[in-house]
Amino acid sequence: MVTTLAALEAARGVRPAGYVDAILAAGRVDADGVRHHIRAEDLAAIRARFGVAEPPLPGLGAMARSAAGAVGRVVGAVAAGAAVLVPAEEAARREAICRKCDRFRVSDARCSLCGCVMPGAIGKWHLAAERCPHTPPRW
Repeated sequence: MVTTLAALEAARGVRPAGYVDAILAAGRVDADGVRHHIRAEDLAAIRARFGVAEPPLPGLGAMARSAAGAVGRVVGAVAAGAAVLVPAEEAARREAICRKCDRFRVSDARCSLCGCVMPGAIGKWHLAAERCPHTPPRW
């Protein structure tokens, strides 16, 4: 399993004391100091030890509808000549909100409400037409 150090640090406020430190101790950090690697078995053992269960993803149908809707909104923005991507500062603001959310899955950087993959050049945080699936949306 691979996650960023930023994601782990953000989890400190929402996970039990010692949880993040246990993950850091059990894995390794890339030379660039950005990504953290841990074996899936080790992560599962740490989760069990601390009683942390990540929320499940929605069903495949719900995730397919969410992805199709996002594609449609991006196509609509392009057709209308609107911005497709948000500025880097807005993407960072959205990311910070998501990483503190109890519905954010640290292990695969996905939202458990919509199933979207969050980081990356075209992750949901970066798309201007996308919104947080919470009611009301958090961003």
